[in-house]
Amino acid sequence: MANRNFYSTQYSYEVEPVKVYAKIRVGAAGAVSGTKFGLGILSVVKEATAGQYSIALSNKFAQLLHVSITVIAPIPTVALASQVLEDPAVIQADLKVDKTFKIQLLDVAGAAVNVASGDEIRVEITMRQSKIGRGD
Repeated sequence: MANRNFYSTQYSYEVEPVKVYAKIRVGAAGAVSGTKFGLGILSVVKEATAGQYSIALSNKFAQLLHVSITVIAPIPTVALASQVLEDPAVIQADLKVDKTFKIQLLDVAGAAVNVASGDEIRVEITMRQSKIGRGD
């Protein structure tokens, strides 16, 4: 489905898995700093809610398989948890339409929180390029 050639040296039960890596630099009040987020990432937008970001992919994929979120900071961060902020029942269909999903950073109490200016949010996104699903 994607308009790129991907090379893989990994073994998987999934057909044609693809990994995309995002690097989001954070400025004041959690704002996105910069315009380069990594290959395969079209854009990242800071939403009005603290610690919430919309990530737009460059290509459409058949299925979202996994998202891993890590905050890199010079001192301990207030964001101790994270989640993909989408309805599990419709995330696959939504991604095929707009190629966008949201992530949310949370503190230990579960409240939405921004990380400090200068921190980086790293996101590893694993998708399936093939329409053939073996575990669907």
